[in-house]
Amino acid sequence: MAKPVSAEERQQIIEAFATGKSCRQIAREFGRSTTTISTIAKSVGHEFGQINTERARAINHRYGAEWRADMRQRLADEAGRLLDDMRKPALVFNFGGKENSYNEHIIEEPDFRSKRDLMQAVSTALKSIRDLDATDSTTGNLGQLGEWFAAIDRAASEYHDPATSGETGVVDRAE
Repeated sequence: MAKPVSAEERQQIIEAFATGKSCRQIAREFGRSTTTISTIAKSVGHEFGQINTERARAINHRYGAEWRADMRQRLADEAGRLLDDMRKPALVFNFGGKENSYNEHIIEEPDFRSKRDLMQAVSTALKSIRDLDATDSTTGNLGQLGEWFAAIDRAASEYHDPATSGETGVVDRAE
């Protein structure tokens, strides 16, 4: 005779239904018969089959979209910090020489090589954001870069160029 299912194990089995696994997979995972698993499923109104697979797929898709959105934001924040570092004072140092000495000083901005490395890191972050956006483009999400470009387009459409309306920008002081 099989040992009874504890309340804790029953709850774990019920939570396993949300994963989209089949009755047989859950039974194998918990070392129970498929009859025990299906009895618990029926008691909570769960039905195995295609509908649960679709539900699990939708849950996984939403989780992935949330993760990608979080990662896009983190990458964008980091890219912004790296760009800010291009204009901050930087520590340069030299270690070695005949006396094996250490020298350091602060310069106004990073040197060319450091700026190039920062730009490469920013470029990599932006490409990663673009790739994450491409993944979400099928779901209709604009994505981080898409939102930035949309904001630029909105600002450009609201911009009034004085030259197009005949304004010269010269003030007549005689008035």
